[in-house]
Parts: sequence; C-alpha cells; structure tokens
Amino acid sequence: MSELHPHDEIRSSDGHETEILAAIHETLGGNRNAFRVIVDRYSPVVHSLCVRMLGNRDDAREAAQDIFIKIFTSLHKFKMGNKTLPWVYTIAINHLRTRYKKKKNRESAENDYKQEQINIEQAPALETDPALQIIRNEEEQLIHAALSRISGKYREVFVLREIENLSVKETAVVLKIPEGTVKTNLFRAKQAIIKNIVKKVKPDASNESI
Repeated sequence: MSELHPHDEIRSSDGHETEILAAIHETLGGNRNAFRVIVDRYSPVVHSLCVRMLGNRDDAREAAQDIFIKIFTSLHKFKMGNKTLPWVYTIAINHLRTRYKKKKNRESAENDYKQEQINIEQAPALETDPALQIIRNEEEQLIHAALSRISGKYREVFVLREIENLSVKETAVVLKIPEGTVKTNLFRAKQAIIKNIVKKVKPDASNESI
C-alpha cells in the first residue's frame, strides 16, 4: 500500500489549514514561537520539492531553510482568505528558480548528472499514469537526469503535478499561468523526459530536444 505524499496528507485535513492560519495570526501578533508550527507542518512538503527541483539533498536542505526565512518575512503579505499550501509552493518555486539557475552556472559539464542524484528509497513515487509507463520502466537515475535536461517551465509543471500531486488548478495558481498552459506544458514535459531517457539509453538517438 502506497504512503500518502506529504502534500496529500496536509490537504486531507481542514484541521491542518486552521492550525496554520492560527499560527500565522499569532506570529504576526508577535509570538515568533508560533512560526514553528508552520515549519513543522510544511517541512516535508518543502524539502520534497527542493530535492526534486535541485537533485541534491545538501542543496535541498539549505534551500528549504532559505524558503522558510522567505515565508517568515512574507507572512504580512498573506491574505487570510487564501489557502496556505499554494502560497507556500509559490514562494518555494520562486526561490528555487533562482537557486537552480545559480546551481547550473556553478556546475561543470563533467559532473552534470552526478549532482542530480538523490536517495531513491526516500523519494516519493510517481503517480500511476499510462503516459509515464516508459519512464517507470527505466532506472530512477535516468528520470532525474532527464529532469535536469528539460526546460525549467516543463520541469516545474512536471514536479508539481506528477510528483508533488498538485491539481491543475493549484499548479496554475503557483506558477501564475493558465490551466490550459499547465496541461500543455505537462504533456510536453512528458515527451521531453521520455525523449531524454531514450537518448541516454541509446546514445545514437536523435539529438532533438523540446
């Protein structure tokens, strides 16, 4: 039996949302200890996203710390009528976009793939989807190598939809793009991942990339 992804566990209970909203209110009121509730509740979600986007657990741990600092300094901007989870994802994605660009600039061509590997056993599994059957039949390392090679806009949609389990609507809110664009980019992301996996397994395959 598969375990709930941290995102699904949080979304499955309205009590979590009430608890987080109360913590935000108390933190803004001067009780900084209340922020610990937010950190404890969203750490699994944020860390999972960081690992998937950066591909390295040390980088992910540092990025998660920076993201929670940004969340803390942005609490006054949160609108109490909104859901907290998409808001957290938005802050995280914006930070990771910048961090990923800096990370890729630092890396040399020789260790491109080595920096993308993660602990497979602790990573959440992909959802069942016929269009991803070819991906699930390959080694997990190939998937992450492929993720590192596709366009950022496709990687973000794929990670949020297929790994973090956000809905199309939630993904659109986080990335600030239309729902139709989410669906289109997800389709193209799957094509690109499959193409990169095939190219890795068969070096003589077409060099075209999406």
